[in-house]
Formats: sequence, C-alpha cells, structure tokens
Amino acid sequence: MKRFLLIVVVAVAVGFAFVQYKVTSSVSDGLESIKRTIAPFVRMEYGDVSTTWSGNIEVTDLRFVSLRNNEEIVADKIGLNTGNLWVLMNLQDKLRENKIPDRLEFSIEGLVADMEFMTNLQNTAVTDSLYTKLETAGCNGRSRFSRRDISAMGFDRLVLDMTMGYQLSEGGTRIRFTNRMLFRDLMAVSLDMVLDRSNSINEAGLSAETASSMSLSSASIGIEDHGQLGHMLELCAGETGMTTAEYQKHHMDAWVAQWQKMGLKPSESFVEVYRDYIGNPGSKLVFEMEPFPALDLGDNYLSPDPVYLSGRLNPKMGTERTGMQPVSIALAEQDIAASDAEQPESPTTDKKSTAPADSVSSRNPESPADLKQYLQRDVSITLKSGQRMEGVILRIDGDAVKLRRHIHGGSMVVPVQVRDIQTVSRL
Repeated sequence: MKRFLLIVVVAVAVGFAFVQYKVTSSVSDGLESIKRTIAPFVRMEYGDVSTTWSGNIEVTDLRFVSLRNNEEIVADKIGLNTGNLWVLMNLQDKLRENKIPDRLEFSIEGLVADMEFMTNLQNTAVTDSLYTKLETAGCNGRSRFSRRDISAMGFDRLVLDMTMGYQLSEGGTRIRFTNRMLFRDLMAVSLDMVLDRSNSINEAGLSAETASSMSLSSASIGIEDHGQLGHMLELCAGETGMTTAEYQKHHMDAWVAQWQKMGLKPSESFVEVYRDYIGNPGSKLVFEMEPFPALDLGDNYLSPDPVYLSGRLNPKMGTERTGMQPVSIALAEQDIAASDAEQPESPTTDKKSTAPADSVSSRNPESPADLKQYLQRDVSITLKSGQRMEGVILRIDGDAVKLRRHIHGGSMVVPVQVRDIQTVSRL
C-alpha cells in the first residue's frame, strides 16, 4: 500500500512538473514571437520565465529599448496569477471560448520610465482638465504641473508597482475588479469596483453587449500620498512667497474659487475632507459611491454633469481623521434671487389674461402627466431645493422627465424626478 501511494505521489509530481514545463515553454515561445515582431522598432530582453504550482507565471528583468531614440522602459518582474496550475494551463482555450476563469490577477513590479520617456509622454498628454485645474489652484497661475515642475519636485523618473485583477462570485453574475498602482515616492491609487448582471457572465460570453448589460453596484477610489503632496506644497509655497501653512490656506481659497468659476459649488463636507487631506501630507483620501438604483452601464443617457452625478451616485469621501462623509456638488448660487431681481414683474401685467391655451407655468406638479404640455419645449425648472435648471424636456420616463441641458460647454441629458420639482416655466 505504501509503495502504491509513493507511486501515486511521484506520478502526480511528474505530471505537475510536465504541466509546468509545457506552460513555461509556451510562455517563452510567446515572448520570443513578440520579440521577433517588434524587433524592427524595439529591442526586447528578458530574464527568467517560471511557473509555480499555485498557478502563477512570472517573467523577470524585462527591458524595452526604442531603436529610434533609445528611450528605455524596464521592469523587474511581471506576473499572472490564476490561483491554480490547471486553470493556467487551460487559460488560452477558455479565452478562445469567450469565457474567463473565476479569478485572474496581473502584476508589474519595478516598472521604470526614465526622464526622456516621461518628457515625451508629457508632450503628447491631454491638456488641462478639471483635475489639473483643481490640483494647481492658486499655484502661481498654473492650470497643470509641467514636466519641469515634476522634475523640480525631485521626481526625475517614474517607478511603478501595479496589480489589477478580478474575482467572479454569485454564480458568475457578479464580478469585482481591483486595481492598485503605487508610484514609488509619489502616491498610491487604488480602485475597487463591483459589477452585477442578471445571468452568468460566462453564459453570455465575452462581448461588448455583455459589458453594457452590467450594472455598477459600488465603487471605491483611494489616493494615498507617498511624498508628492509635500513636494507640491513646497514648490507652490516657494513660488508664491508663502510658508507652507499660508499656501495651504491660499490653495483652499483658490480651490473653492475654481469650482465657482465652473459654476459649481462643493458641499461643506466635501471642502472639509479635502482641507484635511491637503493639510496633512501622507494621508489617504477615499471616495466611495453606491448608486441607487445600480448604475446601468448601457444607459446612453448617463450624464457627466457633476451636479447630476453627485446626486445619482450617493458619494462619500473621507480621510483617516474625518471618516467617510456624504458629499455633493451643486450649481453655484448665481442665482435665482439675482435673476428674479433683474426681471421684476410688471404691475400692469395680468398673467391670467394673457396665458395661452397650454400653461406657461406649473407649480407643484403631482404626476408626470401634468408635464406633458412641456414636451420638446424650452423650460426653466425650479426644484424644491431651490436649484434652477434650464433645458428641453425630451420625454417623460416613469416618474422622471429627461431634460437636455447645455452646461460646461456641451449638451447632456439628465433625469429630473417629478416629485422634486417646485415649478416649471416655458422660456
């Protein structure tokens, strides 16, 4: 019996060793194929290729050098973790069937990009954005940090460690994505996102249609300072002739003013959390959202309007000291009282006698049917909260109207709940 068990153990070990060899050889062959394909443009080098019994495969000492300008990217190690050697061996066949294993994780350690590469990347990067304008608010007129600024902060090269993966659960109807990027000596960014669909992802097969049929149940984004914030404050304080504490206050004032300039106003809790983060280098800022109902990824009417999103996503923000707090963004108060004052009602006007067949104004509509007369009309909607919105009511959808608004230089469609409406007026 013992001899039989010994034979079984040896056979299993040999089998696993053979599988490891086959998988490792397959990956090596694939790397060599990539190497030949890119050879006219990039010189590629790598060290060892190894496979573990737990389903991990690793490639060490990767190096890519552009033959055109000698730009170089190196990585200490890249890896793929499947959690099971059998899954790793059958991964290619499963993907061919438009299916995915229950879990996968891809990792990179020590990815290094030198100064020349980063400079060229900066030159081709997207220009100013909402984030860059807020980040540099009050910093000597900047709207983003240049490559020279980043170098002045002491960051001459980028070293990145990253892991990203997913996990299926609930019979394959739920998928959780995770991603963590550590920019050494700069910052760490993490993402955790949960998506659901009505039936199994693998039953539906991998496709754009499958992705669009999912709904976002929750998401969390974390930003942890590892040195960038302190260097940024030091640079801007030096250029503005302030102490760090003085610049922190100056930046907060400019940050709020930048929101105002865009016609938006962050809630007091939003300002409080950000003030705590900017005032304590080394902190972690967390943003969470739990849309209710879950956010349909195939919704063509999802608006990028930050006011709409702050209400739709049920967002929270916090640091280690503030705890998680509900936050929101509203339209800046420009406002209803001021606009009303600019257009005083004429004492000689009798609105009742001049109203057309369909009303020019409705107060406290009780149902969507009360608003049918405004379809495809330019309207001004005043909510019970006091917020005013202008646009065209495209259609009535359940208990909400779809309002097309022109805001932030573009057009977007947002849902407005009828129960939240105080008045509707034709323009």
